Amino acid sequence: MKSKKTATIGSSLLCGVAIAALLLCVELPARAQTLTTIHSFNGGLDGSYPGTGVTRDAAGNLYGTTVGSFGRGGVPSNRGTVYKLTHAESGWGITQLHLFNFFDGSGPISRVIFGPDGALYGTTSSGGNGYGIVYRLQPPISCRSGNCPWTETILHAFQGGGDGGNPSGGDLLFDQQGNIYGTAGLGVGGSCCGVVYKLTRSGQSWSYSVIYTFQSEDDGDGPDGGVVQDASGNLYGTTFGGGGYRSGTVFELTPSGGGWTKSVIYNFTNSGDGANPLGGLIRENFVLYGTTRSGGQYGAGTVYALTPATGGWIFTELASLPGLAGEGSFAALAMDDAGNLYGTTWPGIVFKLTHSGSNWILTQLGQGDTGMTSSVVVDNNGVVYGTDPGGRDYPYGAVFEITQ
Repeated sequence: MKSKKTATIGSSLLCGVAIAALLLCVELPARAQTLTTIHSFNGGLDGSYPGTGVTRDAAGNLYGTTVGSFGRGGVPSNRGTVYKLTHAESGWGITQLHLFNFFDGSGPISRVIFGPDGALYGTTSSGGNGYGIVYRLQPPISCRSGNCPWTETILHAFQGGGDGGNPSGGDLLFDQQGNIYGTAGLGVGGSCCGVVYKLTRSGQSWSYSVIYTFQSEDDGDGPDGGVVQDASGNLYGTTFGGGGYRSGTVFELTPSGGGWTKSVIYNFTNSGDGANPLGGLIRENFVLYGTTRSGGQYGAGTVYALTPATGGWIFTELASLPGLAGEGSFAALAMDDAGNLYGTTWPGIVFKLTHSGSNWILTQLGQGDTGMTSSVVVDNNGVVYGTDPGGRDYPYGAVFEITQ
């Protein structure tokens, strides 16, 4: 991290955009934020290159994954890890929960999430049959040392082709019945165009099914960001490319007659609205929020909202992200209890969009080492947690916190 301890950030970076699409500018007074590195990876047994964010439990512990070194940087080769960071008065201690070996998965570049049974669930981008897996990690029944590995179960090993493969980025989703939904960017034909899948639980076993296969560029290409669900069971997600302008889409999958009906609710145009959404969506109070990888006023991506309305959806750009052209957000947003949004950009910025009435005000909270690709989480006190995949100060990556 460029700022290992404390950084004072000045006024707002940009003006927000109101939901009514009126440009409103509000200066945010200077405030001090403290950016602290709570763990730096050494490339050894603790892992290397945390390319995704962390998940927080009720006790404040953090869980995450590292992609693995694959022999890079002169450190022992590994295929990725799942780790836990435990907070104590003396600081944070790391525990390795699982070390992947390729046959049981390789390169986990999505977050782990807690299932209703208290186990951790996630995906790897490769390994297994070569196309990645969906896995479950169950905590040990008893552990005297406090440093015991968790037990892995492979729920599905992707086969490629029509089965999908190489899942990346997006979180898994549990529905109210305990079933799992996810996305995989590889689909029919090897490179086009990805699938949405479901894992149905029956006792201790899981049944895998593809509920939608993207067919062509017109249909959407690269659903890498996972899906979210509403109270009616409809699923929402994004594709990185394809659609009417070949700049990505937001899609909806509606349960229909034992199957699913897909519709595009927004086509990105690569003009002021942005292009190539990669980080997926969050859903709060019926509104979908997301980011784009590029496009917008500065060419570095946008933050947007989609609000349901009679006969369709209303698209609103909340902010154009600053940065170098083509280097926008790779990750999904997070929202705090006050309705403010948090995210990251590839140039290494953690940002906040403060919701004030109908306005959104973009503020930089922290600067990373070389790049931010992960989602962040925010606790009840407004502390932001995230990861930096590695760079100058921390070659193998780090986990940080920002206090506001």
